[in-house]
Amino acid sequence: MNRAFPWLLIAFLAGAGTMIVELTAPRLMQPWFGASTFVWTNVIGVILLALSLGYNLGGRLSARKGLERRVGLTLLAAAGLSALVPFIFGPFAALLLPEPGSLDDAASARSRMEWASFAATVFLFAPPVFLLALLPPQIVRALVDLEQPVGLASGRVYMWGTLGSLLGTFLPTHVLVPWLGSRLAFVTAAAILLVASLLLLFRTRRLARLAALGLLLPLAFWPVTAGSVIRPALPHERLVLEQETDYQYLRLVEAPALGAGLDPTRDRELLLRIDEGVEEFHSVKLLGDRKDTGAKYYDLFGLLPGLFPPERTLKVLVLGSGAGTMARVLDAFHGDRIGSIVNVELDPAVLELEARFGADIERLRSYAMDGRGFLRQSNESFDLIFVDAYARQIDIPFHLATREMWLAVHNHLTSDGVVAINVSGYDAGTALVRGLAASMRAGGFDDLRLNPVPWWGNMMLWSRRGFVGPGLAAARLPDRPHLGDLRDRSVAAESRLEPQGEDPVFTDDRAPLERLTNVSLTRRLVLQGEDARVPSASPLESASASRARRDLDRAAGILLSALDAQPDDFGLNYELGSLLLQDAADPEGARPYLERARRLAPDSASRDAATRGLTEVEMRTKTAQANAKRVAWAVGLAFALLGCAALLAARATRWSA
Repeated sequence: MNRAFPWLLIAFLAGAGTMIVELTAPRLMQPWFGASTFVWTNVIGVILLALSLGYNLGGRLSARKGLERRVGLTLLAAAGLSALVPFIFGPFAALLLPEPGSLDDAASARSRMEWASFAATVFLFAPPVFLLALLPPQIVRALVDLEQPVGLASGRVYMWGTLGSLLGTFLPTHVLVPWLGSRLAFVTAAAILLVASLLLLFRTRRLARLAALGLLLPLAFWPVTAGSVIRPALPHERLVLEQETDYQYLRLVEAPALGAGLDPTRDRELLLRIDEGVEEFHSVKLLGDRKDTGAKYYDLFGLLPGLFPPERTLKVLVLGSGAGTMARVLDAFHGDRIGSIVNVELDPAVLELEARFGADIERLRSYAMDGRGFLRQSNESFDLIFVDAYARQIDIPFHLATREMWLAVHNHLTSDGVVAINVSGYDAGTALVRGLAASMRAGGFDDLRLNPVPWWGNMMLWSRRGFVGPGLAAARLPDRPHLGDLRDRSVAAESRLEPQGEDPVFTDDRAPLERLTNVSLTRRLVLQGEDARVPSASPLESASASRARRDLDRAAGILLSALDAQPDDFGLNYELGSLLLQDAADPEGARPYLERARRLAPDSASRDAATRGLTEVEMRTKTAQANAKRVAWAVGLAFALLGCAALLAARATRWSA
């Protein structure tokens, strides 16, 4: 046998192991930190730093004696770390993350998660990659010792290492993660590295036994992994199902139901959560006989068919359908008026959950594909097209928000068809909303309306092709008890958008939606400078209308002025406490008003409502305190790691001098 072959095989296996670790690391992080470009940047940047430091130190070590033993032990150590990482990652990530909190603070929560993902990458993924980066310079030296020219030796080592990396690129995506899951993909990488270590350590009997035992170690993780939970449910929830798909990490949880006419102490709902989602959901179903969602945004979208004549049968397309909640709501609200519904969802595993969410409807067709891809391939026309596609909880995929996207939507609508997009945010005046409106105008839609979803952090941006007329107030209401209040509150805050020349138009070439979403979420008070006055017969009605418009300053001012004159009014105290708690994310500010409301409650139902509010105050206060401690710890850890990396880089530079 060619004496160089074992070394080249080691380079091949080390390259494969390195790439499996690098590509599987983001999948391991998805349930905790998501898969945003920031997370990917952290992974790639930290791994590149680990590789550069490892290559530098490996070049220095190559001049020392005991090369075979050192390379074998390095492979063994890298294998051990790779096998250990997936089983300590969950507890470590839980220490770094803040407690679940309000989406009102989503922007700061995302920032903390990005720092936490950086710390997790440095602590858990960089060490095995650093060890593997020690190997190529030493393998080159081993080939030079076999009397191969330096140039030829370097070229062969990096060729075989790259071929191994090529194998390690395709294995996780097409084989390991779909068949075994991300944790056993790491164990597989460890097994590959252990095989490589055996090629060198077999010469020493004691080390050979150690390596052989190490080779059996990953097999012990199989039964541990088979029944273990990747990310446990919150204390007040029950985990129904979790699944790693080709695209993402899915969880079904049963949780207390929140919404109109619901009592979270009694009612429950089934939620679909994806990747790092803690309080967010991508599909929802109330457990029991109710088909609505308790005034969540699906119910507001479900009013749009009422804009069409009652005798007309409608065709509906939902892009980003999740597990079919929108289809179920439309079917429940409008029955046979909905002639057909087409659901388009990227992940086929999500579509397989439709029956669990009550979307087993005969008139429903579902396609597992990208929304733009469906529009390119379909020649159908639709009366209603809903866009509800989200990545990383609050980001609209950029290619589903561009001028080219809206041109395609325009071409698939009937002559008076309606398009609506779910926008996550609080501010009707941000560059995100203005850019979406300007892009829709560039795509052929003139009459642009924005309706906030009362009590939730969503807005419905919609338009009707070739039609300028009345807004949502003209929609005929389905026979559902809470829809009148939902529509009235949303209509009170409805605005007609007129894009200006300076508003950004998103295109397939440039659409910075992720950055603009972050900016949008940092602003809590909205519609500043607009006339938010709504005629009303009482301070409570006026404040409620302003609150529905998300004009929180005005709503709070109305209530405080009224309380000066009527300090013992239950309704005013309860409304102000609820506003401060739910909308302004100020639980301590809400406490005195809810306590007073409980004392002044005219009946047991009102007293119970105030008590539930105070219970939430306690929960949010404890959460905020825990968040503050964890943020301080995570930021301190991140800076400590950066300092260590700088010191190591300086030391490596001195070594190479």
